[in-house]
Amino acid sequence: MLWEDAKKTGVVVSSVTVAYYFMEHSGSTLIALLSKLLMFATIASYIFTHATKLLKWCVLRALATLPLPGSLGTPSKALVSCLARRLRYDSRL
Repeated sequence: MLWEDAKKTGVVVSSVTVAYYFMEHSGSTLIALLSKLLMFATIASYIFTHATKLLKWCVLRALATLPLPGSLGTPSKALVSCLARRLRYDSRL
C-alpha cells in the first residue's frame, strides 16, 4: 500500500503500526474495545440530542423577548402564540 506521496504513506503505516502495538499490549480484545466505543457513541448521541433540545428551547425563549422592528418593543401576539405552541410541543418530547 504505497501512495505517490511518501509522507502520506509513512503516516498511514506508522499509525497502523502504533495501533497494532497498543492493541497487542493492552490486554483487551477487539470486541471489548468495539463495545466500549459503541457504548461511548450511544451515550454521546443521547447527550447531544438532549443538549440540542435545551439549546433550541433557550434560543426560542430569548427570541420571544426581543423587540421586533416596527413595533413598540413588544412582540406580536402571533409570534408569541407560535413560540408558545412550539415550546409546548418540544416539552412533550
